[in-house]
Amino acid sequence: MEKKVQYIILSRLFSVLFFLVVMIVVNALIPSINNNLYEVTVNFFNSNLLFVLVLMFLSILNEVFWSFYFPFNFIAPITSGALAVYITMFAYKIWNFLDSFMITGITVPIVVIYFVVFLVSIIFGYLFILDRGGRPKEDWGDLWNWQKGIWKKSEGRIAKFEEEKTKKKAKSIGWNDVGDQFKLFFFNLGKSMNKSFERKKK
Repeated sequence: MEKKVQYIILSRLFSVLFFLVVMIVVNALIPSINNNLYEVTVNFFNSNLLFVLVLMFLSILNEVFWSFYFPFNFIAPITSGALAVYITMFAYKIWNFLDSFMITGITVPIVVIYFVVFLVSIIFGYLFILDRGGRPKEDWGDLWNWQKGIWKKSEGRIAKFEEEKTKKKAKSIGWNDVGDQFKLFFFNLGKSMNKSFERKKK
């Protein structure tokens, strides 16, 4: 568990460092490119740099909580809800940035969207925890395979039982019915022969 958490933190911190290096490079290229749209776009990310970093660290925290077993992952749906709201906020910032060029005049009910996104994230998060038996996110695939194995075994046993039942039924019907038919045939044959003999005697 500790190794898993360490791997998550280190790998995500590497992503944060990579993002910062990219930001340094694109800022350094502003004088060389000398394009107004490029400069405005870079300045947009510069002004939201702290917001993006908070978003990344919240993503790391959320993933760490999802790597725990129950009850330590109980807070994971809440961090997922907060992360979803932050992602929505950043998407709204990008929308306002693009709208400053397009001037669509579309009003977005952003407060309602924040509430719905947070609520849906929490509900689905706890449903996932219940459905996966409190297991961490990485073990969901193993649990799914285990469930499929149980279902396959159950289906195999049911099919085998039905097949044996059908065979027994066919076997009992075949021999018993054939025997009864032969008995009836010989009984009728003997009865008809007795009748013919009785007539001859008369």
